[in-house]
Amino acid sequence: MCRLLIGVFSSGVVCGELLPTLLGVLCEVARCDPFLSGRCHGDGWGLAVVVGSELVIYRSGRAIWCDSVFSEVVESLPRFLRYWSSPVYLLAHVRRRGSRQPAGSLYAHPYVYGCCRGVVALIHNGSVDKGCLVRDLGLDPSVESYVTDSEVLGLLLCRCLESRSDVVSAVRDFVAASLKYVKTALNLGIVIHGGGTKVFAVHYVNRDTCSREERVRYYRLYSLRYRGGLVVVSSSFLEKEPRLRDSAEVRELEEGVYMYSVESGEVSEFYWGIG
Repeated sequence: MCRLLIGVFSSGVVCGELLPTLLGVLCEVARCDPFLSGRCHGDGWGLAVVVGSELVIYRSGRAIWCDSVFSEVVESLPRFLRYWSSPVYLLAHVRRRGSRQPAGSLYAHPYVYGCCRGVVALIHNGSVDKGCLVRDLGLDPSVESYVTDSEVLGLLLCRCLESRSDVVSAVRDFVAASLKYVKTALNLGIVIHGGGTKVFAVHYVNRDTCSREERVRYYRLYSLRYRGGLVVVSSSFLEKEPRLRDSAEVRELEEGVYMYSVESGEVSEFYWGIG
């Protein structure tokens, strides 16, 4: 039960202009989610930012609205980014953990991995069968008590990246392999940084377990396209702040795999269906 933000911007200037508003809405959604009858996502937050060759990761086990670091990020990051003309890639996440999931900064998203492709950062909204994943990956069953389902998903992604020569094919294989484990939804933001940067969004809802319309609405993802920028956000963003629609071209995402890149100052989107 988490909320996520994926951003691709043509330059640091564009990102710096949009970021304070977007992170502000993320904070308000975490404090009081309209889809959860005002309940919160208070079990941690984190972000990953790629600009040029630099990758910055921050994770906290504190509620985002109580963490002074968040205020500093909102104030200082746009000032820092305005000096960069290169594209900026962003993942941001607030966590509401399940009753049997561990707590603390170690379990805040994004999860970060090193593999043959470079550094992989992953954020996840939804739930998958952790026990089956642990078993099928050949991990010691005892790890179940101190890892999250999202963390094990990232291990599956790394396995796929190491078994394929093409990153896009590896990500698509990963999504296909993940579907049988999905309990509710597979909403993902993925950044692969090394020899260039690739950004993916994944959207899938298990309609067998999420048959009620309010559950389907909760797991929807939307893209907001700006001049020189595009973000993918959880549905709670637009429910909480409808004015986001005023300054962007808004579209509900179909289920599938999306890859984003910056070309000639604009964000390009590539799409592959699921199934």
